[in-house]
Amino acid sequence: MKVKLKKQTESRITKTKYFLIAISILALLLTTVSFYFWLKNIKKQYYNLQIKTSKSLLAGMKALRIWNASHNGVYVPKTEKVSPNPYLPDESKVVITKNGQELTKINAAYMTRMVSKIMKQKSNIGFHLTSLKPINPQNFPDQWEMKMLKGFRNIKKLKAKVTNLDGQLYFRYMEPLITKESCLQCHAQQGYQVGDIRGGVSVSFPYQQDIIDQNIKSIFWWHFLILIGVLNMIYLLGTKLLKYIKKEDEYKKKLENIARYDELTGLLNRRSLMANLKEEFSKAEKYNTSLAVIMYDLDHFKDVNDTYGHNCGDLVLKEVSQTVKDEVRQNDIVGRLGGEEFLLILPNTDGQNAIKVAEKCRKAIEEMKINYKENKIKITASFGVTEVSNSIDTTDELLNIVDKNMYEAKSSGRNKVYSS
Repeated sequence: MKVKLKKQTESRITKTKYFLIAISILALLLTTVSFYFWLKNIKKQYYNLQIKTSKSLLAGMKALRIWNASHNGVYVPKTEKVSPNPYLPDESKVVITKNGQELTKINAAYMTRMVSKIMKQKSNIGFHLTSLKPINPQNFPDQWEMKMLKGFRNIKKLKAKVTNLDGQLYFRYMEPLITKESCLQCHAQQGYQVGDIRGGVSVSFPYQQDIIDQNIKSIFWWHFLILIGVLNMIYLLGTKLLKYIKKEDEYKKKLENIARYDELTGLLNRRSLMANLKEEFSKAEKYNTSLAVIMYDLDHFKDVNDTYGHNCGDLVLKEVSQTVKDEVRQNDIVGRLGGEEFLLILPNTDGQNAIKVAEKCRKAIEEMKINYKENKIKITASFGVTEVSNSIDTTDELLNIVDKNMYEAKSSGRNKVYSS
């Protein structure tokens, strides 16, 4: 029973530990998945923000280009910094005013480069016009722009990329340039018609990775703290649950002890003795093995109680019980039937060997010296021995025989072993 209860408790503790580990792993997985989606969402939001910023910048540049093209170009004073556009085929790209000032014509493409140069210096934002058939060699596409231009021709899809330029991360965004009527004055000679994709315009500006990293770090620490909190709560609840299981096990053991064992001596009580006797009796019948029982009773025990008191009597019962336990085998069963009467169940033991065991126990009890206060208490016991035989059909018959043998030992002078 004890072994079974112990195994049940160990099984419950093991299952509880596995359950707590499973919950902890689940919490870790959920936190990881949550962090992954937050990370993905942060990057997506920041990417979309860069797209909006890029579109806004290009929209402003396109508005300037449209304004320029609608006026067929604009004239500005010719200076050291502003020279005529060598790629403009217009014969009137340089004019002289009545007061002798030279003006040079600035078309949309030339204006784009000039504005881009200023913005690059002021805010590190750059624009670049490019084409697969550029008039100006400076407009020849780089590797990424070449790929984007070919992509525009195939699928007409907006393109963006984070790339490393001169050791710094930049967000690059590109949109196609669609040929309009006003564009033909410069590009008709290249064979373009209205509606054709004749190139693209890109914008690049610093990609602030530190902002993303800061947000990711913040989200990471929030998830980490939440995970630690959840795991700590699981640990605390798990610890309490395991303590509860162990306390419940201790409570069950106490109940089992109360139900199975004699409170004073620690031996099996009458109920448990009878259950064990029936079990051993059945085994002996089933496997045709020997079985013997010994019943013994303390001689003149009432005199001990009357002379020295019940506390002394209790001490005698304890000492005798321990002495007998020390004299028998580990698999022999010792129990208290009640009062000063005890029973020994000896599996795989015949009558002759049972008599030897009884004699050994009788002698050990006789030689005991029990100290109570200033008194040395002497005690003896009378033993009845019986072996299970074919003539005995029930445990009740067995007990009746061994009981008669014990009283025969008492009536013949006590402190004896009697067997029939």
